[in-house]
Amino acid sequence: MKRQPWLTVGVFVALWIVLALTSPTRTLHLAPVILGAWPLLGSMAEDPSIVWRKRFALSAVGVLVGAATTTVLALTGGLEGPTLLSVGGAALEAYVFSLVGGIAALGLAAMWREQK
Repeated sequence: MKRQPWLTVGVFVALWIVLALTSPTRTLHLAPVILGAWPLLGSMAEDPSIVWRKRFALSAVGVLVGAATTTVLALTGGLEGPTLLSVGGAALEAYVFSLVGGIAALGLAAMWREQK
């Protein structure tokens, strides 16, 4: 695998942390979705022939990176904004949305066609 998807993930994590800590009452609802999905989708953009076992692993990595970033932000007070969920706060939303991003990436990967 090439480095581009991981460089993008690293930059996105840093950007989400900086934005959340500088404006903790603003919730970046799509950040965990993108973070959960990007390791798989970014890797598929570079190599559409990734085997399914690796696709599941990349999706799991995306969810775990999203969860780890959420934990850091929750512990440092960066997730004090509103939530779209009826229960829990912004931290629970970020955990759920990271999982949704990883699952959505698997769904998109199933429809991905290799260009010949």
